[in-house]
Formats: sequence, structure tokens, C-alpha cells
Amino acid sequence: MIRTILVVFYLALVLILLLPLLFILWLIGKKNPSAKNKTIAWIVKYLLARPILWLAGAHVTVYGQENIPSDHPAVFMGNHRGLFDSVLLYSRFNEPCGFVSKAEIKKIPLINLWLKSMNCLFVDRDDVRDGLKMILAGIEHLKNGISVCIMPEGTRSKTDEVLPFKEGSMKLATKSGCPIIPVAITGAASLFDDHKPFIRSSNVTLTFGKPINVKEMSRDQQKNMGVHVRGVIVEMLEKGPGYIPESYSFMSSEN
Repeated sequence: MIRTILVVFYLALVLILLLPLLFILWLIGKKNPSAKNKTIAWIVKYLLARPILWLAGAHVTVYGQENIPSDHPAVFMGNHRGLFDSVLLYSRFNEPCGFVSKAEIKKIPLINLWLKSMNCLFVDRDDVRDGLKMILAGIEHLKNGISVCIMPEGTRSKTDEVLPFKEGSMKLATKSGCPIIPVAITGAASLFDDHKPFIRSSNVTLTFGKPINVKEMSRDQQKNMGVHVRGVIVEMLEKGPGYIPESYSFMSSEN
């Protein structure tokens, strides 16, 4: 219970105290969006994500950090097992990245302001038209140099089984031409989801796979992109923490 109180108190304190800075950054963003986005990314990484993980007792091991691009945007896709997934990922990103989240989050005061400033995207999972708007907004982010992180399962899995990937989410990569970085996350559910409403210490592993270059794939291969990417992440999870495929067979064969 103590960890839960500490995390909630710290999160509320930082979000409130930094509100004036958020307004200043909004003004800066009017003339220099890049400076604003980079500053927000730094704040989220070092003042929010990492301290929260430390307070939560998350012992994080990272593999494949070198696969996170620093000179161009990418689409990060991973398995979704816990509420802490986004916090874990933001603790590793050095460049601006917008996370795709469910529309209900927009109703949470204060947090919604920060998520919008972080270029996060919101989607109503039951509204096909809203999903299309999110994809178009995400493609625009990528064209402007802002990476996008999405969990293609569409919802958190309640077991270790990776749910089918939504093929629509693959359009973020196919339409923008940006590479996909597959991410395998283990242990995240043990921090919170397995024993709500309390946060407990846990060992967590993040494994960033090598980029999947959609430009090298045929149209037929791109049609089954969700199946391919899910297969890569499932293989990474089954082979254990730290396993990173050297190559992807589906990129050299027609399907």
C-alpha cells in the first residue's frame, strides 16, 4: 500500500507543480514545436517515468536499447499486459513519442493536459471512424518527426497470451514508411494489474527488436503485417528476455 500512496502522491505533486511550465512550453511550441516536444520528452522521462518506476519498485532490465532510432521517427509496437507499459516505455525514449491511448483517458483532469502536450493520440475502440482519424493523426506525427507507440492488441491481455493484432494499426507504418520497432514486455502486470489496486515491486524486462523496414516488404506481405509483427513479439517472449531475432523471415519470402 505504501508504494501505491507514494506513486499517486508523487504523480499528482509533479503534474500540479509543473503546470506553469506546461503553459510556457505551450507558448514556446507556437514558434518552436521541436524545442517544446524535446523538452516535454525529457520531463516525462526523467521527472515522471523513471521516478515513478523507482517508487513502484520496478527493477527494469533493457535489451536492444541500440535499436531505438535517434535520427528518425519509428512506430513502436508491443504486447500489452499492464497499466505500467507506457511508463516503462517512456522511461527509455530519448526523442518525442506519442502514445496511442483509449479515449476515456481524455476525461481525467490534469493528466489529459499532459498527454495532449506529449502528442498522445486517443481512440474510441468501438468507433471505426474515430480509429481512422487516429491513424491519420499518427501518420502526421510521424511525418513531423514524432514517433508513435501503439499496442496493436487494442486492450490489455489478462493472460500471458498475446491477443490478435489489429491490422488497422499497421497503417501507421505502411502509410508513413517509418520502420516498426517490435517490443517484448515481461513482468509489467506484476507491478499492478495482477493485484489491483496495490502496486508491488517486480522485475520487468523490455526487449527492443531490430527495426522492421516496411519499405522492403511487398504489398501482399504488408496485408498480413499484424500477423507478422505479432509473430515476432511472440517469438521474443517465448525465447525469453533479451532474445532479439537477427532477421525476419517474412521480409524475404512472399506470403
